[in-house]
Amino acid sequence: MPGEVALCTRSGALYLWNVELGLQRLHQDGQTMFFCDPSPWRCSDFTAHPLVLSYADRTGMMGIDRRVPAGHHFELFKVGSEGDCQQGERLVQTRYLGQAQPYHPRHGGADFSMYVLDERFPMVPLLRWQHMMRRPPIYSHLLPGGGLQRTHKLLLGAYHSQELLLVQYAGGGGGTPCQLWGNPRKLSSISECLPHFPLQVPACHSALEQRLAVPTAG
Repeated sequence: MPGEVALCTRSGALYLWNVELGLQRLHQDGQTMFFCDPSPWRCSDFTAHPLVLSYADRTGMMGIDRRVPAGHHFELFKVGSEGDCQQGERLVQTRYLGQAQPYHPRHGGADFSMYVLDERFPMVPLLRWQHMMRRPPIYSHLLPGGGLQRTHKLLLGAYHSQELLLVQYAGGGGGTPCQLWGNPRKLSSISECLPHFPLQVPACHSALEQRLAVPTAG
């Protein structure tokens, strides 16, 4: 909705800020959703329905309907056997992918795997693959496909290891199943590309090499 911002606190509170109504607390829970985990990480995003928000922690994700006064919660995804998660795996990021197609999917990134979910059919992912990255991806960017035969391209980035991974998938709505399109492609990091540029000023080149070796995201 225009003029709205969703935000989470480390204490487990979910707030919605509206231009007209101000700040409103929609949810408060100091404990993680599905099992105990010491991480204070929380994340919120809008969903396909303008009045339903997603709320995620390291153990999973749920939807919160703000039309219900007491707050109506329903499970979208949880770390466990439904998603074929590995032992010790935790959720590290979620992203709404509604711009890819009108069937409103979203993806979730975990320590070892990536998931494409459909909000209409919660708990069971449409697509799952092991990202094989040294560090979990905490950054993602989607380039939606323009036609029926074009794939959606998802770029994943890790923080400490500076890894970049490009994943292409198609389907997920209508009568076509969601499926990977080829193998995920590992892209070179910024620091790995530096030797391909011409060396002009050695001192500046050395300073640039040190700067690009610093972990970055975004």
